[in-house]
Amino acid sequence: NARLARPPCGRQAVRIGRDDAVALTYAAFAVAYVLRDLAFAEEQIKRALMLNPNLAAAWNFSGWIHIWSGNAAEAVSDLSRATRLDPLNETPRMKNALAHAYFFLDRHDDVLRLVESQLQQNPALPPPLRLGAASAAFAGQLDVAQKLASRLMRVDPAFRVSRLEDYLGPYRPAEF
Repeated sequence: NARLARPPCGRQAVRIGRDDAVALTYAAFAVAYVLRDLAFAEEQIKRALMLNPNLAAAWNFSGWIHIWSGNAAEAVSDLSRATRLDPLNETPRMKNALAHAYFFLDRHDDVLRLVESQLQQNPALPPPLRLGAASAAFAGQLDVAQKLASRLMRVDPAFRVSRLEDYLGPYRPAEF
């Protein structure tokens, strides 16, 4: 049984916060990102959203779980809902999630728009530099890709494509 194999810390965090949408949301994100148990995390996010369907953070984390599961279109829907619920949320996490979803939907112009917005707030933020360089390359904007890649190497000189797994979440589809 997969549930029996799950480390007790994930189950305990969920059990403690089972009636608290905020606690469930953050526990679910930790279970997804750290323990890489996307199915269990998705169950907990759904429970959190049943408890509070207006919790923007839960919709945001649901978006991330959908991205990692290979459901980019569902992620855009969840992230858009999170934005409607919290329109003043300008955190890099929200924009980064939406940019990742757009990337996997081949909406590279949308990715570059979000990346530009993020880099205006913080020009040395590695996630948008990585995503922007890749999107620009896929969009055929090689000069932009090269500039963003150069900036990334100045900010994170240890970065290597071969180490992407060290930087990214628990993506399930191999092509992601």
